[in-house]
Amino acid sequence: MKKIYRLKLQRDFDNVFKNGRNATADGLTLKYARNELKHCRLSEIISKKTAKTAVQRNLLRRRLKEIIRTEYLGKLSNWDMVIIVRPELLKKNFVELKEVVRLVLEKAKLI
Repeated sequence: MKKIYRLKLQRDFDNVFKNGRNATADGLTLKYARNELKHCRLSEIISKKTAKTAVQRNLLRRRLKEIIRTEYLGKLSNWDMVIIVRPELLKKNFVELKEVVRLVLEKAKLI
């Protein structure tokens, strides 16, 4: 995913957590808030309690970014999003993960 689509600055995270809304589905929590840009920005939070090894955390992070990039990047605009992963998501394969992402985006009414 290109750098312009990444949520990086602490003030942007603070804005999402302070002023944003959230939606949850099957171990995935999405916190989202409007931004002033013409594109969306995304970040993932996967704690060491959720996935013990860096390999697991990075695999999940890459899968989530790929799902958003291929399926929803053109449909999402003007949103800052933070995806928080819970342990039950580790057991899901790529297809099931796609379904969970779709569900949480529909609950949030972003697609």
